[in-house]
Order: sequence, then structure tokens, then C-alpha cells
Amino acid sequence: MKKGLFVLFVLLGVLEGMAQEPWSLKLELVNPTGKLDGDSYFSLKFYNNTDSSLMLLPKRAMGGNYVLSCISQFNTGEEQSRKLFSLFWVNLPEKVIVPSYGNLEMKLALFIPPNGMEGGVLVFDQAYLSACAKIRLKVEHCDYVYLDEYMRLSGEAKTSVLYSNWLEIDGEEFYRTFRGGKMSSD
Repeated sequence: MKKGLFVLFVLLGVLEGMAQEPWSLKLELVNPTGKLDGDSYFSLKFYNNTDSSLMLLPKRAMGGNYVLSCISQFNTGEEQSRKLFSLFWVNLPEKVIVPSYGNLEMKLALFIPPNGMEGGVLVFDQAYLSACAKIRLKVEHCDYVYLDEYMRLSGEAKTSVLYSNWLEIDGEEFYRTFRGGKMSSD
């Protein structure tokens, strides 16, 4: 009997360790006109992988949560990580609730603006873009809480670090498109 209980507790511990992350991120390049142009943008979707609603918590006073970073992988295999901005640079409403198995989409500009303001993903630089093969996004300090069936807080706040899928890009196409068809050396 003791051996059976021990095996049961070990099995429960293993299953708990295998529990799926409640969130997943999906990064896509959206081209509404069918081609890469000024209407194109990156779509970052937060997917709730649970059978419970989840509420994203409001931004901390010092802006320490939902920090977005871009991880670029170059043709050489080398990787570079750059912090971009806080995802909710506009004040996050009191309650952002993502229903069970639902999602929340954020639209992100293709490029970091020249004035250094927040909002873009890629650096508009020929050397960077011509070497960039793929990117993924990382969200640090994703703060959330589970909600019960009556939409009341259920348990303590939790924090996750989330990574999107890798997205292959043609950096040279990005550069040519937004330089009017010319490389800077032209």
C-alpha cells in the first residue's frame, strides 16, 4: 500500500511538472494587400491554452512587465537580442480578460521609428536586414491571474516569460521595399 501511494505521488508530481504553459505566442507577418508594403505589420497573438479565463494584470508603476524583446537569427547562425519596449506602452485597461482557449492580438509596426519612439520590431539598417534570416519575440514578466467561472480572481498572480515561434523573413526584401527598390550602396 505504501509503495502504491509513493508511486501515485511520484506520478502526480511528474504530471504537474509536465503541465502546459497557460500562454503561447504566435508571430505572423500580415500583408493585407498581398505584398510587403506600408500596410504590412507584425501580428503578435497571446493564446490562452487553458479552460479558464485569464486576466492580464495592469502595468506596474515602473513599467517592468510585458517587456518585448526581438531575437534575431542571422544567416551565420549567430543570434542577437534587443529589448524593444513595453507592450502596453498605452495604459493597459483595468481588466484585459482572455477567455478560455481565446486570444489577444497586438499589431506591431515593421520598423523601429527613426525618432526612437516605441512601436516597431526591426531595425531599418542595410547591414542588419541583409544578414537577418528569422526573428522571434520574447515577452518578459507576463503578469496574469486565473479567473473562476464567476469571473472572480482565483489564486495568486503568476508571471511567465513567453517566446513566440521563429518567423523567417527576407531582410533584403524588407530593405528594398522601404528604400524604394534600391540598396543603400546603389
